[in-house]
Amino acid sequence: MRIDVFLDSVCIYKSRTMSAKACTEGLVKINGNRIKPSREIKENDVIEIDRFSVSEKYRIVSIPKKNVKKSEVNLYLEKSGDNL
Repeated sequence: MRIDVFLDSVCIYKSRTMSAKACTEGLVKINGNRIKPSREIKENDVIEIDRFSVSEKYRIVSIPKKNVKKSEVNLYLEKSGDNL
């Protein structure tokens, strides 16, 4: 699954366009590297997102087949501080 689709699916961004724009502007990193919106993700990748002068880190636990409910996001992402 592409990173822009994933970020939209797990409700990090409101739309795929917004997530793609964030990737293009260098606000999204995977495993410490800036990426393009078309970058394919895999389980255990660490995503770092810079928003509102705060950096958020997530580890991909599983990849969804479709959009997920907000109550089920924790099945796909593990949010953490600096311990990833």
